[in-house]
Amino acid sequence: MSEIETRVCIDDTLGPYDARLDPGRRWNGFLMPRFTLDTVRRLSVRTLELADEYGYDSVETVHVIDGYSDSPSSVHFIEGGTDREGNPRGAVAHIRWPFLDEDPDRAVSFFTGRPGAQVKPVEPAAVGVRRTVVFTMSWQWWEEDRGAEGIADVYQPDDECRYGIGGGSWCWHFAGWWCACGRDNDWHVLKCPSCELPRDAQPAKTT
Repeated sequence: MSEIETRVCIDDTLGPYDARLDPGRRWNGFLMPRFTLDTVRRLSVRTLELADEYGYDSVETVHVIDGYSDSPSSVHFIEGGTDREGNPRGAVAHIRWPFLDEDPDRAVSFFTGRPGAQVKPVEPAAVGVRRTVVFTMSWQWWEEDRGAEGIADVYQPDDECRYGIGGGSWCWHFAGWWCACGRDNDWHVLKCPSCELPRDAQPAKTT
């Protein structure tokens, strides 16, 4: 099945977000969308808001770090709330920017931030072509013996510079729009099948 432009969400928690996807390609019945980098940035902001509000064990957080192709290595501390004993929890991301294009798996490493240890962040230098690292942290699976590396997933952009955030693990489904006739349609359905009124010609709602 060919891909479509649509909008996706996870209930009322995440989204709706513009995405491209193949409706026939699914994980346990859920969609596997691909997002632009701008949308990933919005998704990152929202997941961090949810983590602050409900706790880091309740949501996977999305992180976007910008750098440059010829920059020396950079170091970033990723906050992860607290563990079950109330101790601060965090990860350290070490990014080797010159390796990002040729060996992405080697370019990004994660280490457990030990309680009481001082981690000095090192920002990337503005040398070379702009690059971006995108990853998620599954804090709900945090265990000291697994460490930060066991809960981190790095996402590489595809040929269209899109990122498949949560594809194969998150419960993405189509966002919808309500027609004036009362029918609920998926976002990519441009005309209501019941009354043929176009999505973009819906009458303004009044209170």
